[in-house]
Amino acid sequence: MVTLKQIAKECDVSVSTVSKVIKDYPDISPETKLKVREKATELGYHPNMAARALRLHRSDTVTVLESGEHTITNDYFSRILKSFCNEMEKNGFVVVISEKTAGTGSDEHMTCEGYYASLEYWRSRNIDGIVFAGRSHSDEEIRQYVNAGFPVVTLDFIVEKCAGVAVDHAADMDMLMQYLCDMGHRRVFYLCEESSEKRKAVQLAAVHFGMDVTQIVTGSEPEAFVSRLKELMKEEALCLVCESDMLACRIMQIARD
Repeated sequence: MVTLKQIAKECDVSVSTVSKVIKDYPDISPETKLKVREKATELGYHPNMAARALRLHRSDTVTVLESGEHTITNDYFSRILKSFCNEMEKNGFVVVISEKTAGTGSDEHMTCEGYYASLEYWRSRNIDGIVFAGRSHSDEEIRQYVNAGFPVVTLDFIVEKCAGVAVDHAADMDMLMQYLCDMGHRRVFYLCEESSEKRKAVQLAAVHFGMDVTQIVTGSEPEAFVSRLKELMKEEALCLVCESDMLACRIMQIARD
């Protein structure tokens, strides 16, 4: 591996001068910069990122811990993550996307031991920050990462005393119920895959506008759900509210069938 000392010797300059050229310091003349850079290219020099990380106690690497179920394939999350990765790259960071169980040797939900193994796994790699994408970790787990010194951001959910980016479900559902109310609907069937913050927001908005909301969980008994949905579709002025775009596509397919 080519070192700064070798480049300095070839260019007859000091090691500190070569280092400044590599870092593009302004106090080095253009002629010296050109000479050093040409020699570095000729010798095949590449910065030792591992050594740099040890020296600076940072790796310029951020990890996205996703749920491992649908985050990457979900159109909503994939677009957000693509934009996030682009912005981080512009700022000189590398993004590592990993499932919740990274470092545990298991695809199952982490045991207590597995969780601490994962925390130490990322600590040993000198990660500069962690983004939790999707609700796959408990608040306590996330606080453990914060307490361990990791800069943490949550995506699509909020944890108390932790930075986060999320949709204001209450405001959005209030607008939706206002629209449905104006359209003359007084009864709504809310289709969801599990209990969630969106469901709570729907119920609060429904109370606000005096509407009747029936929750239908789609994932527990698929066959029973399809049968019930077909019965509902016989009603006039049926109003179905789906928790996600993917679920809405599924419902439309059932309706076409």
